[in-house]
Amino acid sequence: VASRDVAHTQATDHRILRRPGLQPKLTDLDAQPKPAVPQLAPFPVSAGPADTRDLALAWDALVRRGNEQLAQKARALLAQALQTNPNDAAVATGLAYMEQKSGNTIQAQEHYQQALRSDPGQLDAAVDLGVIEAQSGDPRAALKLWQDAFRRAPAHSAIGIDLALVSCDLGQVAEARHYLDRVLRFNPDMAMARQFLAHLNSQPPRCEP
Repeated sequence: VASRDVAHTQATDHRILRRPGLQPKLTDLDAQPKPAVPQLAPFPVSAGPADTRDLALAWDALVRRGNEQLAQKARALLAQALQTNPNDAAVATGLAYMEQKSGNTIQAQEHYQQALRSDPGQLDAAVDLGVIEAQSGDPRAALKLWQDAFRRAPAHSAIGIDLALVSCDLGQVAEARHYLDRVLRFNPDMAMARQFLAHLNSQPPRCEP
């Protein structure tokens, strides 16, 4: 029997005889008629109009993957979906990201905060709002957002690197080392984290990845 995934699957064909000269005896089970194999049917396509929210999030995903030319359409759909449900954290985060990319920092902040009010565990909203806070000259606000995000998602190494950078800039070298140690626990091959930790352990410590 063919195996499609050779790297992870081994297939054994039990029809191969151990002694090719001997023919197997038919059992009562072999003599029974085989049940008909059910035929696959095509999945029905919805004939109704596409949901605005689903379209908005789909276009948002395309923009995040590099299709910048779709940003205007995605932004319009996200704004329309958010008007329908202002408590939709995913839509608010998507719209905030579009505003942030367009340089509309105030609107982006508002929508990120709106998303976090609806869902305090919205990871993307917390991380990107922290970037805005850090760039706006409030690193302690960024630290607070990133610390909670890193606690929820310790495998997201980029958050740990940002935490280490801001902590080091604030003179909290021990805290910066702690974040890098945590990054390396989950991502031991991350060269940037290793190099950054080496810089922190030098004399004097250097806040450089």
